[in-house]
Amino acid sequence: MNLWPKIISFLAFPEVSLRKHALWVCGTAVQNNPQAQKAFTEKGGLKIIMDILRDSNEDEEVRSKALYAISDHSILRKTVFLLNTLIIQDLSTASTQIKEKHINKQMIKLLNLYWADDEDLVDKILRTLLGEFQQSVSFNEDEINELKNILPTIKKKYGDNVLNLTEWTELESRIQ
Repeated sequence: MNLWPKIISFLAFPEVSLRKHALWVCGTAVQNNPQAQKAFTEKGGLKIIMDILRDSNEDEEVRSKALYAISDHSILRKTVFLLNTLIIQDLSTASTQIKEKHINKQMIKLLNLYWADDEDLVDKILRTLLGEFQQSVSFNEDEINELKNILPTIKKKYGDNVLNLTEWTELESRIQ
């Protein structure tokens, strides 16, 4: 139907709300739809979204929706796994990026979105957050409160399928 050029054109608009809503439409359209993903990529949508994610001056909500727009589960898992690896291997670089790009907030949003149906992604996010705590990456009060709200539900659903007792205890002690 050739809708992508029109929708993608909204991503260049100066109004934050239009960009944010256009990204939401893109994300909804490509979820679990390989044909839509292919058309979106062919029309340049993926490149534009990656540019949005790289732009540290971009509105935080717009960047959050950009992440949603490319949130194919396999990509998310790989991204979170990569972040965890970076924290372990090069904390100084990773912690700067975590702070500048508001990655903690994004990972907590992903937990809220996918906690009920993606055990593997939840496992990777929790291990990454635990690694950040262990490496003394700072979390703000809102992030801590969001974790306090969601972790009991996640623990009840997945228990030791995602973290062992020692890891749960450590993570819970970090948010008290």
